[in-house]
Amino acid sequence: MSWTVQLKFTRPNTGVDWYVVTNVDKDEKTQDWLDTGKIISMDRVMAGDELSHTITTVFKDEAAKKEYKAYDTGKPSWVSARNTYNATNSITKEVLQDEAT
Repeated sequence: MSWTVQLKFTRPNTGVDWYVVTNVDKDEKTQDWLDTGKIISMDRVMAGDELSHTITTVFKDEAAKKEYKAYDTGKPSWVSARNTYNATNSITKEVLQDEAT
């Protein structure tokens, strides 16, 4: 059974830039996961007012999701940079979905 994670990021106004991942290794790893089928799909949808965007990732199964999360956790510089940037710029993260689908 696949596993879907949906995250919503909200910024206070459009003058605040979104955090951009600059870690090439993470981008390559995500592409590898798409290529091997561990990630079935990954979509980012911007709200019409551009104050929020939702990222929906569908993993092959819960094990693939846990493996991906462990990979992210193993990259503390990237996670730390994102969390610091978002906190400094009042960007919030909400988990909308994290379940078998």
